[in-house]
Amino acid sequence: WIEDGISQREAEAITDLYYAATENSEFARQIVRIGLLDDPIRDSDLYAVMSLQFLVRNPDSLALLTNQPWFADGLDEEEVALLVVLSDARNNTDTLYRSLLQARSTRSTTISLPLAGEVEVWVFMSSSFPSSDDTLKLIEHAMRSSERIMGDVPFPTTDVIFLVGEPEELGRQEGYKGGYHAGGHVVISTLTNAFDIYHETAHYYYRGFPTWLTEGFAHFLAQYTISQVDPQRWQGEWEERVEGVLIWCRQSEGFRNIQGMLDFDKNHGCSYPMGAHFLASLLLLLGEEVMSEALGGLYLQPALKGRNLTEEDIYRTFLNYTPPELKDDFRDLYRRLHGGPYVDIQD
Repeated sequence: WIEDGISQREAEAITDLYYAATENSEFARQIVRIGLLDDPIRDSDLYAVMSLQFLVRNPDSLALLTNQPWFADGLDEEEVALLVVLSDARNNTDTLYRSLLQARSTRSTTISLPLAGEVEVWVFMSSSFPSSDDTLKLIEHAMRSSERIMGDVPFPTTDVIFLVGEPEELGRQEGYKGGYHAGGHVVISTLTNAFDIYHETAHYYYRGFPTWLTEGFAHFLAQYTISQVDPQRWQGEWEERVEGVLIWCRQSEGFRNIQGMLDFDKNHGCSYPMGAHFLASLLLLLGEEVMSEALGGLYLQPALKGRNLTEEDIYRTFLNYTPPELKDDFRDLYRRLHGGPYVDIQD
């Protein structure tokens, strides 16, 4: 694969291998020997190398891994997926790291999506899964909804990997119900509910955009998924997760729109409901077919432009996908809910 031109994924793997080699050249050779750079390099292989280059900085943790019999005798797909989450587990607590190495529980499935084809899904826990666990089913709901609302853009990874831990294993306070997307995998609490699993799965698409769009899309996708799989719950979740928080953002924080929030703090927590409200309102205006085309087109823009998008880029992309007869309505919606100056600049 070096001779036929190096892809972005392959270049990232080589870079991570280089950093591992600067810390421990013999272990870098072992990474190559165990097959993580064999052709083709999957997403799980890339993120496994990335995880290992972080672990190599902690000799004790690295020794514990390399002494595991399953690591020394060659890696299967489950073990590669486990490597992806290990450096993050080690950063959370040593207890979680050791438990995953020695006595983990795993659930997995292969999901066939209309555009992406087969995607492997892995869920790891340090203890046994409860009989009522439905994490795999919820992830599948979110993946199918994501691909449906993203137009012609396939689900953007070959491997979806979740790490589930008790709040204390994750280094969080008792009762912690949240989660986060770490790039190649998702970390959630045993108390995390369906909405947040949908939210974090959505980040396989929208990451690296302005916070209001990144988090707003994830919130929007979670609501969209609920509307597809459990319509009776949709209104209640919307009122709790979006409308209720919007009232607080406006009354307590004084944010009339997204631009007002951006002027104060680009990463404010109100990004979640304000972004979701903007996208949900846009869906009502444009309809699902046009909205899907717009979201898919917007997602592809950074790669096409070779840079991160500006707020004006986002506005003009949505405007370009809006049918001529709805452009004035879109401008009115943008002016009310976003508030950026671009709507008043001559198109």
